[in-house]
Formats: sequence, C-alpha cells, structure tokens
Amino acid sequence: MPQLNFKRLLVEYKKVQSAISAGQAQGILRCEPVGDNMLEWDVDMTFPEGSPLQTSLDALAESMSDAEMQKLTLSVRFPAEYPLCPPEVWLRRPRMRHCSEHAGAVTFGGRVCSLTLASHGWNAVTDMLSVLVDVRQSLLDSGIQAYTTVAIKKEYPEAAIKLVRLQSELFPTVNGFCKDGMTVLSATAAAPFLGDLSRLETTDKICLPFSYANEIYSHEDLRLPLTFEVTTRVGRKTHCAIFEFVNGLPDMHALLPKWLMDDLGIEEREAVRVRAVQLDLITSVKVQPHSVDFYYAVRDSGREVPSLLTESLSRFSALTEDTAVPIDVDGKFFDVQILTVEPRGAVRIIDTDVQHHFEFKVDFVPAPDLEDDAAKEEYQRRVVEGLKLKREQSAIKKQELQDRRQAARQHRFAMLRATAAKAAGGEAGASGSIEIALRLPDGSNVKGAYAEGAPISHLLLAALDSSWAKSALPWGIYLRMAFPKKVLKDGDVITKELHRSMLSVQEEEAPEDEELLAVLSERTPAGTSDEPEALSPLPMPELDEAALMARTQRAFEVQRLMRAGFNQQEAEEKFSKGEVLPPSDASRRPEPLPPAGPAAAPIPRLERTLSEEEERQRKIEVVVSFTGVDAAVAQVALEDASWITAENIVGRQQLSAYNACMLSSSARYLRVLASKNKGAGRIAGSLRCCARSVCQAAGHLRLRFCRVAGSVAASKLGWGAYRSKPALAMQYVLQRTDAGQADKVLVALESFALQVSCWLRHVTSGSSTTMIRKEDALPGRQEPLKVSAEHYVLGTPMKGPWPEGMSKFVFANGCFWGSEKGIWRLPAGIFSTAVGYAAGFTPNPTYEEVVTGRTGHAEAVQVIFDPAQIDLVDILRWFWEAHDPTQYMRQGADQGTQYRSGLYYFDEDQRELFVASKKAYQDALQAAGKHGEISTEIRAASDFPDGVFWYAEDWHQQYLAKPGSRPYCSAMPQEVSLPPFSEWATPSLAAKFWPKLPEAFWKQHGPAPHSVVESPDSPIEWSQFSTRIAEHAEL
Repeated sequence: MPQLNFKRLLVEYKKVQSAISAGQAQGILRCEPVGDNMLEWDVDMTFPEGSPLQTSLDALAESMSDAEMQKLTLSVRFPAEYPLCPPEVWLRRPRMRHCSEHAGAVTFGGRVCSLTLASHGWNAVTDMLSVLVDVRQSLLDSGIQAYTTVAIKKEYPEAAIKLVRLQSELFPTVNGFCKDGMTVLSATAAAPFLGDLSRLETTDKICLPFSYANEIYSHEDLRLPLTFEVTTRVGRKTHCAIFEFVNGLPDMHALLPKWLMDDLGIEEREAVRVRAVQLDLITSVKVQPHSVDFYYAVRDSGREVPSLLTESLSRFSALTEDTAVPIDVDGKFFDVQILTVEPRGAVRIIDTDVQHHFEFKVDFVPAPDLEDDAAKEEYQRRVVEGLKLKREQSAIKKQELQDRRQAARQHRFAMLRATAAKAAGGEAGASGSIEIALRLPDGSNVKGAYAEGAPISHLLLAALDSSWAKSALPWGIYLRMAFPKKVLKDGDVITKELHRSMLSVQEEEAPEDEELLAVLSERTPAGTSDEPEALSPLPMPELDEAALMARTQRAFEVQRLMRAGFNQQEAEEKFSKGEVLPPSDASRRPEPLPPAGPAAAPIPRLERTLSEEEERQRKIEVVVSFTGVDAAVAQVALEDASWITAENIVGRQQLSAYNACMLSSSARYLRVLASKNKGAGRIAGSLRCCARSVCQAAGHLRLRFCRVAGSVAASKLGWGAYRSKPALAMQYVLQRTDAGQADKVLVALESFALQVSCWLRHVTSGSSTTMIRKEDALPGRQEPLKVSAEHYVLGTPMKGPWPEGMSKFVFANGCFWGSEKGIWRLPAGIFSTAVGYAAGFTPNPTYEEVVTGRTGHAEAVQVIFDPAQIDLVDILRWFWEAHDPTQYMRQGADQGTQYRSGLYYFDEDQRELFVASKKAYQDALQAAGKHGEISTEIRAASDFPDGVFWYAEDWHQQYLAKPGSRPYCSAMPQEVSLPPFSEWATPSLAAKFWPKLPEAFWKQHGPAPHSVVESPDSPIEWSQFSTRIAEHAEL
C-alpha cells in the first residue's frame, strides 16, 4: 500500500489553526477538514475593507440578509502525490463574476491559479499557510467581484474528486517536441513582420516557426494529427492543432489567436511552454454558457441550443476542460465553458484527412446568471425571515437595553449605599437624642433618633434603606432643609436645628444611556463585591488523529482508484473489500541508498558465438518472419546488400544499401503475388499488418529511397530523412531473433500506412513528384464509389444524364475541397459540381490510394454548367487566379502528383481556349514580377479510355459546406488577374466564347488567399449579372 503523507498534512493543518487562533493568518477566518478527510479543507477568508472584492461580498450579504456571504469559502484539495505535487484551490461560494480580464487568476469553473500552485513553480517544502496567504493576495490582485444578483445560484459546482489537473503525465510528449519559454504573440502583434495573419483569429490553432516542421516530421515515431499543449506560467493549459508552420517566424516564438490568449490570461510576448501531445478522439462534452445573453441570442436567431452547440464545437480542433471557447451566433460571439470532456481531460476533434466525420455527444448546463427557481424561493424566504428576525431582534434589543439599565441602576445603588455605610461607620444612629423625620419622594416618612454631631451620612443611609429606595433605585440623593432653605452637604453634621426643620430627600436625575451603562464597568468599593477573573483563551480542541488518519487513508485510496478509471461507487466498493492500487512512481518513496562499499564484479555471461553460416541463416529467418517473403528471396536481398545489418552500418552508402535490401524483399514478394493474380489488396494476409506500410514505403516514399533496388539518392530533407519509420523498424527487427520482438514492431506498424499518407499531405517536402508508370499503378476496382444523389448546396443531381445544353469542364488545381467551393459559388449557370480523381490509371480509386501517389490521379473538380448563363472563359479565369500554376506537383503545403495543376478538354475548342489562356496568364505573371513557369498540364479526356474523371467518396463532396468540416485550403492565389479576353482571344475563340462576368465582379469577389474558406457556402448574388448576359446576347 502506498504511504500517505498524513503527518505532513497534520503538521500543515495545525500550523494554519495556530495562526488563526493567534490572529496572524491575515484574513483567514476558518480552516477545517471536510468530513474528517485531511485531503480536503474548507477555508473561509475575508479581505481588506474597501477592496472591490470585500465590497461586493458585503453588498451580497446585505441583499441576501445573510452575514455568511461576507466571507469567501474555498476548497483546498490535495492530490495523492502531495507534497510532491501542489494542492488545488477552488472557489466554493459565493460565485464570482467572470470576465476575460480575470481569467489568469480564477477560471470560470472557480479554480484559483498562481505561480505558487503551478506545477513547475511548486516547492515541496512550501507550507500551506504561505499558500493560503498567496491565494488571498492573488484574489485581491485579480480584481474579481462577487455576483450580487439575488436570484441565481451562489455556489460553484463541486470539482471532480479524481483531481484531473491535466498534469504532464496525463498526456506524454510525442514527436520529440517540447519547448519551454516560447514567446507567444497574436496575429496582430506579428503583422508588422509576418504580414496579415488575421485568419488565425477564426481558429483555435497555433502557428510555429517553419524550422520546426522538419524537426517534427522527421521524428522516428511520428504521431498524427499534430496537436499541442500550451501551458502558462501559472499552470493554465489548453490544447490545439497546428495551423501552419510560418516562414519568417523566429525560433522560440508561437502565434495564438487573441481570444485564446485572453482565455489563458496571458499578454503579448509572455512566455509559455509548448509540447506536442497525442489526444484521444472526443466522445462527449459538457458545456456551460458564461452568460444568459447566449440563450437570448440563440432564441432570436431561430436556432436550437443543442444543434447550434454541436455544429459550432465541431469546428474546433481540440477541447480542454476548464477553458472557454467563443461560439458565433449571428455574428456575435459568446463564451462557452468546457466543463468536462470524455474520454479524459482534453480531446481532439480533428482527425486525419482520410477518416470520415464522426459524431460526439454534447450536453450543457444553464448559465450561472440564469435565474434559478430554487435560488429565487430561497431569497424570498430569506427576505420574509429577515423582516421577522429584525422585529424579533428589535424587541430583544429593547429588552436587553432595559435589563442593562436596571442592572446599571442596581449597581449604582449598591455603590451609593456602600459609600454611605462606610461614611456612617455602619450605624444609623442607634443611641441618639435628636429625633429627625425624613420626607421621601413618594410622600412617606422615615423617622429616627440620632446623636448630635454625627455625620449627615447617617441620614442618607436611613433614606437608602427605606422601601422607596430599594424599589426606585435612585441614581443619587441629597437632603434639603425647608427652613431655613439649605442643602446639606457631605461635611455637615447632625444638630438640634434639624429636629425642628422639615428635611426632604431629593432624587438626582439619571444620566443618558451611555453614561448610565458605563457604571457597569466600574468596580464596587473593595470588600463589597467579588469580581470574576478574566477568562483565558480556550485551548485548541484535541484532534482524534486515529480517526483522521483512517478517513484520510480511505479518501486517498478512493482518489487513486478514480484516477485509474473507476467511478466513485466502484472505488468505494473496492476499498471496502481491501483492494488498492500498487504504488505509483510519484507516490512511492525512494529506497534508501545502500552503504558505500567496493563495487561487486559483474557476473560473467556465457554466450555461444554463432558461426558465419548460422549468422546468415538467422538473418534470413528474421527477414522471412518480418516480410513474409520466401527464404530464397530473402537470401538474394541480403546478398544484394552484402549481408549488411543494423549492427555494422557505418555510413550512408551502407545504410542506403540496407534500406534498399529490405524494400527490395517486399517489392519482390509483391511481384510474386501479382504473378499469382493475388493482387496488392491481399498482401496483408501474407505480409501481416506491416506489409502495407513497407510496400507503400517502397512504392511512394521515393524521396526517401528513390528506387526499390540500388543506391538511395539524397533527398531535400537531408540525412535525417533516411531514418524513416519503416527503415528504423526493420533495423529493429534485424537486430533481434526473438519473434516476440518482431510482433511488437508489426503491431506498431499496423496503423502506419494511414499515417504515412496523412504525413505526406502535410509535410512541406511531402510526397513523390514523379508520376508513376501505368504498369506500376494500383489495380483499383470495378464498383464506383457511392455518392449522394443531390448536390449538398445546389440541390441538383450529382450524376448524369445532364439536361440538354449543358457543358462539362474538368480541372485540377490542388486540394479539391476549396476548388469545388469556389466554382459552385459563381453567381449563375453552375448546374452541378463534384470532386473526384482525374487523369490517372486506377479505376474507381479511393482517397487512401490516391494519396500514395500510385494511382496517377490528381484531385480534380467536374463542373456541369449552362453556357447560356456563364461562359467557360469565366470559369477558366477562376481556375487560373485561384491557385499558383507555377508550383510543380504541389499547391501550398500539399505536395505530390495528386496536387498537380491540369486542364482536361473534351473538344478542340476547349483545347484551343486552354492553350491560349495559359499563354496569356504566363505573360500576366511575368509582367507582375512572378517569373515561375506555369506547369499546368493540358490533356485530352480521350487519352484516358476508361474515363478521365472518377467520383471521390461522398464525404468529400461539397466538404466545406458540411457541418463539422475543417476550414482547410492550401491554394496559393497569386492575386494576378487574367488579362481581358479581348486581348488574347483569337477570332475563332471570340466567335465561340465571351465572358459574362464583368470586371466589377472580379474586383469584389475574385480569388484571394483564404477567401474560399472564409466565404459563405451559398452562391454569390450579383445584381449586374443578368444585364451582362443581355449585353452578350445583343453582341
């Protein structure tokens, strides 16, 4: 069982309690364990009078008639690894008003962030009193204020017990990329030296320096898609995908959207840590709008909250718990908090380009400022009870005042009598000859005989002992003679004249309450009363450490079980049965070092040295086991490579021969399968799961190996490129004879074929730029791929037969997602569009096959249009201006033969138009200072007997218009216009074609970088279009 550091928790708790008792805790009023569980404390705090936070708390307490609201309650929770890891501090009540200015100190969910609590800033010796003082100061400095609205919930939801802190160990670093201290900038701050990158603001992605692309993509164990974790100094974290590697961005710099920086609470040029991590694919998410205004906006838009949230969240690349994302509702953005995601902590929404869209569950809870019926009823109950309490308190105070007045008069009367008795010597004149009558204020008389010359105090004492005095409790009395008129003083004595004179007792008027009540603090003359001694402060109650230890140990084990994946009920049941997890590296205490002594000599190992023939046979068996080829084929391949293995590779030439050896083995076996009519599609059964990876590498990683047999030429990526995953895996297997080791590599390579194609799509030096020969192309299939019957945007048929008078146009200019959208948005005349694969050899290819480069196809668009409404010249102009036709076998970040530029004509008129426009656009580029040569191929559709165009999968069709699509387009428009048709058209072309879109249209809606992605999905509305058609008809 792992050792719980209970003693440290107990010491810290006692230290905080002692500081609170001594008044040295700086505004910390209370600290108590929750349910005798020392892993969770409740802490109450107040703040300096006049501070914005305390002022808001006071206002809330007054409006709620609840003095408890004058203090802030926090929950301090300790992870199982404490004190090696810092505790978490969460706000409990009341709820704070959240805004982006305070996001760095307190999250929307209530987690308090500070340098002390950050994982990288935590010191295991830091005491909890210092932590609480630091938290209090952080809250003060943040400027947060409490919600004073009375009809909303006042408490934060309790944070999960499993303490998902998104620590580093939750998502390990992948691709060997981890940069600490990177300077973060927004697109606006980077604009002076990088140009306009405002499109970054519409995403949740990160831009990194271009120099990091080769570092990441050449990693031995490349993990895709690329997702990154961004961590601030105070421990705030978020996750995002790569937007692009920016040429010109200095090393150790990163670009983030400004809204994302605001959510993390970081400023321009602040330091962050960026790590490449591998996230799980999302299955569900629970969100909470920050404000009730979100509901009003959704209602006004006519949408439903669940559908809007689902559609909006699917456009993000990743989601992280306890972060906020902006949701667009009719052009206004509203922050929505990510409360929980499944499977854990943070998830990715994007996936590789070759996977179909997926669905995930979206749940939401009401905004915190939404009026709550229970809270409203509670407030009304408090108001009624408050009024009743005030009346009761008023009556109680009145009675208490009356009682205190009475007590003060009794105290004063006792002091008066004691003073008079002391002056009279305790006797009232028992033996005297002078009879004196005293008239009391109530009209009664007191008579007595007193000795001549006795102090006047005898008379005062007689008056104070009367029934009237004991009932009336006079504040003070004095004696007055009627004749002659005279007031007797303390120094006077009794004479015979007093016998003949009428003496009356006069009562002094009692003072105001303040002076009257002050007598309660006066001491009675010594000897007349016993005062109790002052009470000393109560000692701290004794803690039942055994009970605390048992309860804390239970919470400790339950917490670890829940973090291992069990729910709370299962964890409780397992602990009750005595089942606990074994110690983790973080919780296990290090073993003590053994005493120093002489080092023991290593035990010799006896190994038999293999003979040369046995060594060769071992290598043949390894190659056969790994690739599935015959022993004869493996022997020939090894002989071609001079029996080179990973143990004795000493130079590039030998490594090239070695790689060629292994790829040659796979390629030769493919030819054997082909000769037996088994086909490349069935090699998985023989070559096991890695055969597809190895053979794809042999077929389309030509930049790595150039040819299957022979030496390997250097690639643009340099020496590091040779260390590709297939080559390294084969080296790994060749070094081992254990079949179990080979199985591990085979399993690891099972998904690599899919990753290779995606990697080739993203890496700048990407895929092969050499067209494959027809005889080497993949065989394809007879069955066409299924597509929807109707166009997703236009609602027209996706396949023919087409209406009479329609014309067809097929082109390729890079990734077909953006190419198709640019065409269907043209104002009129576009009947239907479709994406597919054109000008290749493989019939009915799949996307996975096309990206290998082994089909000969290009990503293309088929356009069915009405030449009476829009001319082919208009569509052709869009084609030229929407991409860079000088980029050979690539477009932007997409490289490979499938991204080439091409025009495919169905008649001689189209051929003549394509050739003339190509020359005109080449001249325009030269005039604009762009001297690259156009590489667009112009070929006849009849060159492809089986068909020039093959439909792509349905999920590719109108991709950018579908919910959840990734706004991706790598086209590189040169912003150079095709010259006017009249300047380059031959007479025969002018007689058959004439553009219908005016120049004003192109100035307003012409192609520009990222314009397709950022534009609406519906066709452009152009009022001058019909006028232009009429003018053309007249001509």
